[in-house]
Amino acid sequence: MRPFRIGALLLGLVLVTAPVAGQTTGSVNGTVTDNTGGVLPGVTVTATSPAIMGPQIAVTNEQGQYRLPALTPGIYKLTYELTGFSSVLREGVVVSIGFTATISVQMQLASLQETVTVSGASPVIDVQNTNIQNTFNAELLKSLPNARDVWGLVMVSPGTMMSSFDVGGSRAGNQTGFSAYGYGDQLRWQVDGANTTEGTSGNAGFTDYSSFDEVQIGTDANDASMPTAGVLVNAVLKSGGNDLHVDFYLDYENKDLQGKNVTDALRRLGVGEGTRITKYVDPNLNVGGPIKRDKVWFFAGLRNQRIGTTVAGWPVEDPGNFDFPTHLDALTAKVTYQISSNNKLGVYAQGRRKLQPYRDAGSTLYRDAVYSQDSGVSYGGLDYNRVVSPTFFFTTRLSTWGYNWPNKPYGVNMKHKEDIRSCGTPGRSGRDSASPGI
Repeated sequence: MRPFRIGALLLGLVLVTAPVAGQTTGSVNGTVTDNTGGVLPGVTVTATSPAIMGPQIAVTNEQGQYRLPALTPGIYKLTYELTGFSSVLREGVVVSIGFTATISVQMQLASLQETVTVSGASPVIDVQNTNIQNTFNAELLKSLPNARDVWGLVMVSPGTMMSSFDVGGSRAGNQTGFSAYGYGDQLRWQVDGANTTEGTSGNAGFTDYSSFDEVQIGTDANDASMPTAGVLVNAVLKSGGNDLHVDFYLDYENKDLQGKNVTDALRRLGVGEGTRITKYVDPNLNVGGPIKRDKVWFFAGLRNQRIGTTVAGWPVEDPGNFDFPTHLDALTAKVTYQISSNNKLGVYAQGRRKLQPYRDAGSTLYRDAVYSQDSGVSYGGLDYNRVVSPTFFFTTRLSTWGYNWPNKPYGVNMKHKEDIRSCGTPGRSGRDSASPGI
């Protein structure tokens, strides 16, 4: 049995002008001018969004510049107000992880029209950063027709190449190798700032996909704060809201939902069916809302994934006619406390389990020559965000992760013992050490 491993504690101060690996917020800045182009100091800029608890406020400086740092990813409404001028309302401003949206506005002298609503597309280019990043928000995560795991997101990110492809859940529960611009041996996986990288190229377990509010994938040109070359996968968990939300999602497949293109003539030539799905069930339940409006939010997520496939040529005694099951469970919890308008505290945790009773099944093995994996992964942390001024904020973060991965020889798999033949000498004993591919 592998001892439970605790990751090193991560404690850091983050300057607003230096985006870092594991960043979980974005920002808005810009310049406010009058109708002659002159800068306007003293303008009150207010940001509101369902993603934050209460408004965030900034005031333009003597150069007419403002900055709203440390904003939770979401869609924002910005209001610009100054005595003697008509208020300006800018809606639909999208802020994502590590993204700085530059919004500059012009205010007119006050007239009968007290508020001017400005309609325009949200900035899609961050003029302050050179990172090449792909961002997936919660709605996009739900609508993408993929296997509902991080590898499915990497697969659709420009510049990446996968070693194999998941078709309808055929590889669910198994990690997939990939590379970005030809480089694939290094990467970093982070969830709410917690580093969950296994070794240098693996992810410590399978995630609660529906618990993500946003996932950002950096495939190239990550800045110097990224500790390794390669791909950065940075996810932020949902945090709840001022209204109670309950969301249920379900994927279902069975063997009758797949077509067959192998004819009898091909079978006589030895052509097999390959990997076929025998069952696939993936229920996801999310609950989030206020404990106290604009003060304390909660979020909880549960995923219970069940996959069954065939393995080409396995087992040797009855090839292709045995179910290869994989069970994946994940439980997520998060509480966010807005101490004051400039101080926020978050606590989060996620537990994951993978059960694969016939791991490493292959075309050269009998049913009693494989072993059972029943592994657990947990991670969590605490982060404190403080906005000191419009030009300076810091995040203090304490996080940890670890896993327990016992591999049992076929004779001790009690849950599936009825499916396993007894034999005098085990064909393969359990391994005591883990390798990438949990």
